[in-house]
Amino acid sequence: MLTCRERAGVRATTLASWARTDWGKAPAVYENESAAPEPIARLNAGFSALLRRALATGADYLLLLEDDLRFNRHLRANLAAWPPLRDRRLHFASLYNPGVPALERCPEERHFLADPARAIGAQVRILSRAFATALLPHLREDDAEIHDLHAARLCHELGFGPLFYHTPSLVQHTGPVSLWAGPAHHAPDFEETWRAPVA
Repeated sequence: MLTCRERAGVRATTLASWARTDWGKAPAVYENESAAPEPIARLNAGFSALLRRALATGADYLLLLEDDLRFNRHLRANLAAWPPLRDRRLHFASLYNPGVPALERCPEERHFLADPARAIGAQVRILSRAFATALLPHLREDDAEIHDLHAARLCHELGFGPLFYHTPSLVQHTGPVSLWAGPAHHAPDFEETWRAPVA
């Protein structure tokens, strides 16, 4: 989870929501220590540091969280049952859809594919270790583009395949504005108690 010292109250609410899921343990929390003057630069620096820390765990897939969220209660079970993740076909996925247009829908596998040029929302993403490793050298604090847009575009440009968005959204954004002072957004299809059917 990427956060900062000033957001302790928001983070506490998010961690309380996480504790009500079936995950089983608390997420690792990383406090962004960047002193960059611009919000986008601070977020980009924090995301790079978070990615390095996540890669150091050795995990094959990384679940990256922001700190102003509400979670589906069956998060772990739903991810374990999600075909693209279960079959290790994805390199980039979002569990949060604030209205991203679909290129192709696959309702039987509970996802749609998104256009890299229009994929927004860094609230909760899953990155494969292979893609995260390839992505890291391309991330810079001084990028004019915020990291979530940059990562989505590079997933396509670096040859790591489509961008998967889980349907329904398993996460809701609770913040009134984005961390970089962008417009407020929420997932219209979030379902807190939804559970995937047993195969």
